[in-house]
Amino acid sequence: MKIKSYIGIDNLLFTDNFKEISNKLKEFKIEKGETMFMDKVNLTLFVEQLDLLITFSNNVGDSVECFEINRKNVFFEDMNLMKLKYDFLEEFIKKSDPDIIIDEEGFNSPKFGFGAYRGVNNSKYTLYPKSVIVFNNTYLSKEMPSEDDIIKFYLGENYDPNSNPFE
Repeated sequence: MKIKSYIGIDNLLFTDNFKEISNKLKEFKIEKGETMFMDKVNLTLFVEQLDLLITFSNNVGDSVECFEINRKNVFFEDMNLMKLKYDFLEEFIKKSDPDIIIDEEGFNSPKFGFGAYRGVNNSKYTLYPKSVIVFNNTYLSKEMPSEDDIIKFYLGENYDPNSNPFE
């Protein structure tokens, strides 16, 4: 699969809706599902033969939010990202993208529209990326709720972060 920054991968576009993506992938077995974070539901499609998870921007599949590719060939500028050692890949992208976002699990490149993530094997990070996420132009700008907001969502509005729930 070839990354086209902020456009899509191969012939799958971020502007495609659920029906268009399904038609483009009709030769494959597709599993429809959903993800839910707090009260936001996103439609998903999983294509096992491609090891590809497609997450749509909402629960009806109006457009694609991101493509996640696991353990398959993913090309960016003629480089197979899954065949490059993770540390080399991170350093290579860092040279071209000063706004790269790095944490212990991987990185996201706002400039290039993708992130690479390491796996864990026997409590150690893998040498090569486990997955690559190719995202649309609003993916990184989504406002993430605070830890207190998440706790309040699940435990109720009356939750007091200064109280001891075990008393």
